[in-house]
Amino acid sequence: FHRMSLRQDRWRIMAAAAYADINYDYFGIGEDADRSISLNQPVAFVMVEALAQVYPNLFVGLRGTYSQTEVKLNIPPDALPPGLEPPDIGLDFDLTTLSPRLVYDTRDTEFYPAAGLYLNSKIDIARESLGSDRDYEKYDLRLNWYRRLGDSMILATRAATEYVSGDAPFFRYPAFGAKSD
Repeated sequence: FHRMSLRQDRWRIMAAAAYADINYDYFGIGEDADRSISLNQPVAFVMVEALAQVYPNLFVGLRGTYSQTEVKLNIPPDALPPGLEPPDIGLDFDLTTLSPRLVYDTRDTEFYPAAGLYLNSKIDIARESLGSDRDYEKYDLRLNWYRRLGDSMILATRAATEYVSGDAPFFRYPAFGAKSD
């Protein structure tokens, strides 16, 4: 992960590359999801973003993301009888998104804000024509507001919403408790 600001914060450039091997319990989608299955999901990820200041505190730009992942059942070897090897069943995904971005930032500091507003929004657009295995959109809007209430108190509030449309894989659906929410 690398982020930098150029020309007195008129340009914000960010790039990241990562690999993770994630194990988790998947409970399904919706209110009737009451059973889980154990999944393993290795993922390789690359992202590049450029934001330009178009007005004081207002930045617009574009993010490009590419990831390769496979979702498969996570069965511990000692859970199976000797000699039984299930077929290697998994779902492979190549996902490419272009994401228009809008950021409005009046915080007094990025790392420990005591005053100001931070609006962060993007639309992930995945298309087969971009190299993605699925066509979908994911809308993401986050708003933080900070206000000092005294020498040692700060009121911090946050509102966040996500929405997915199209043929998004289940792991791109909004999830309560994901990210920093």
